[in-house]
Amino acid sequence: KRFEGMDNYWLVTKGYQSYSCMWGHIKMIKEFLSSNKEYGVFFEDDVYLRKTLLNDIDLITLKMKNNKLDVLLLGYLINHDPTKSLNFKLFDSFDKFKLYEHHDELWGSQSYILTRSQAQYIIEEYDENFLIEHIRTNSCTIENPPFSPDWTITKDGKRGMIYPMYVVEEGTINTNDEFQIYFHNSCYKFNYNSNDFI
Repeated sequence: KRFEGMDNYWLVTKGYQSYSCMWGHIKMIKEFLSSNKEYGVFFEDDVYLRKTLLNDIDLITLKMKNNKLDVLLLGYLINHDPTKSLNFKLFDSFDKFKLYEHHDELWGSQSYILTRSQAQYIIEEYDENFLIEHIRTNSCTIENPPFSPDWTITKDGKRGMIYPMYVVEEGTINTNDEFQIYFHNSCYKFNYNSNDFI
């Protein structure tokens, strides 16, 4: 199901324009919770999908269930092979894919899977009161994260990442920060292959 973005009038009225991305994720998560599904699979709108995703999704969620994961990243920002890093603990594997634990320095909310219980936790924890407190304290740490999916949705619970990824961000970003432009583009170039993604 494709979601429209948040109501701009509501965002502007509240002064929440800078937090529209997180509100959009919250909107998707609430829609998932209104269903009877065991898992919710979420995508941002600037991504390429692995062609085998629909065929593999049942196996992916089974591996997630077997390893008692609350959140599994299908897409994220990385410009190197995590299998060559000692910072990633291996949970499981199938075919050429591996499920790793991901740490606090891995970023990206391009696509992820949530259990129902984790989704419920997120909408209860990261509500408008959380945002108001964030604005008041102007905090930006793992312990007191900003109202952003990269700092909240992907950082709570027992979390994993799948590699190679099933979802790759397009590689462009709306910023003037040269490092961010370079990093997003390098992640795209490292992970995208036109034979594997649509």
